[in-house]
Formats: sequence, structure tokens, C-alpha cells
Amino acid sequence: MPRPPKRLSGKDISEIEMLAGLGLAQEQIADIKGICVETLVKYAAKAYQVGKAKAIARVSKTAFEMAASGKQPSMTMFYLKTQAGWREKVTIPEELLKLLRQAEEE
Repeated sequence: MPRPPKRLSGKDISEIEMLAGLGLAQEQIADIKGICVETLVKYAAKAYQVGKAKAIARVSKTAFEMAASGKQPSMTMFYLKTQAGWREKVTIPEELLKLLRQAEEE
């Protein structure tokens, strides 16, 4: 006779959301809660997704604030590259281009 399914309380669901927000994988959360991954996915998939999304939103807000402050130039550049499509333009000196063309012709 199979074991009865594990029921997750509201407290369990809240803890799963919090642990997901801290970056733990489903397997790690299942181990902490003493359940199998299938039970976590079946009963708390939404809590896991919400926890991850809330954490990403918090970190994104911090990254934006750091970038917009002007006090963190590297963060400003990172933000613009990842969010605004900025790229550094690579230029090859004309002398090097001539050498490359000569090498191709030989």
C-alpha cells in the first residue's frame, strides 16, 4: 500500500517561496522540507516561481539604483549593456587591416 501523499501547509508554501528566492534549487528545497521534488513541483510550483521572480525583482531594483546613482560607473555600463543593448565598438587600425589583407593574398 503506497504512502499517503504529503500535504504542504501554508507555512511550508511560504518557506518554499522564501528558499527559492534565496537561490536554492528545487532539489535542495525538497531535501530541507523532507519531501521529494515531485511533491514540491505538484503542490508548490507557483510558490517556487514567485520566490525566484521576487528575488530577481529585488536584485534588479538594486542594480538599477546603483547604475542610476552615478556612483558605480561599472554598474552603469553593465546595466546599459545588458538592458539597453549597448555594445563596445571594436575598431581595427588601418595598418593592421593592411597586414591582414596582405597575409590573405599570399
